[in-house]
This record gives sequence, structure tokens and C-alpha cells, in this order.
Amino acid sequence: MKPRAIASIATFFIICNVHAADTAPKLLLAKLATLAGANALDCGTIPISGDRAAAIGCARKAAASGNAYRLALQMKGVDTYTWQGAARDERGHMWVVFYDADTSSGPGFNPGLGQLLCRDITFAPDKDEVIDCAPSTGQP
Repeated sequence: MKPRAIASIATFFIICNVHAADTAPKLLLAKLATLAGANALDCGTIPISGDRAAAIGCARKAAASGNAYRLALQMKGVDTYTWQGAARDERGHMWVVFYDADTSSGPGFNPGLGQLLCRDITFAPDKDEVIDCAPSTGQP
């Protein structure tokens, strides 16, 4: 194969991987949907380069109204593909969900998915860690 063809193929895969990095992981989205419930308001899935204000405003408004919601935000990661999500169900239970995958391990990497039950969730759009959970010691 000619070097020019190899370079074109490599460029294609780099572009696809950059685009894919802005797409929220299905595993995270499924977990948020399960926690929030079928009637939850979807406040958005925002990549690192996206405007978070509307999604955060949606979640704040839903919480203030006592409604269920979910949202996912991509976070900065040095060599990881990182997302955080927040979910509130119709009964007022709240969770933060963390998704982290080591991108340096190649295409077969195993992601980590964790969740934390919260007694309160606050949003700080100007910080690296946008979603802040005050952990709950009870059961949902």
C-alpha cells in the first residue's frame, strides 16, 4: 500500500475517533435512564466543547419543580474518556454516575461505571467537576 493511502486511512480513523469521543457512552446513558425512570426529562448530553448552560438550567428547573431528570456531561481527561451524569427519579432520589475509560489501552478497553446516591446535587458550570454530589447514607 502506498504511503499516501496509509496516511489517508490513518487520518480517517483519527477523525472518526475524535467524533466518537464526543458521543456519550451507551452504558452511561442506559444507567441514567434506568435511575431517572421512563418519565424523566432528558436535559441533554453535552460534549466537552458544548454549551452546558441549557442542560444545567433544565436540570435545576426540573429539580426545583420536583420532577425527574437526567443529563450527561463530558469531562476533561488526560488519557481517559470521561463523562459524568446526574439523575433524579420521580420520588426525589438523586444519583451521580461516573463513566471512565482508559483510551491509551486501545479499542478493547474496559470502562468503569460507578454511581453515588446523593442527598443533594449542585451544579458548578465554571468548574472542571460540574456536578457535585452531597453523598447520602440512606437507601433509595
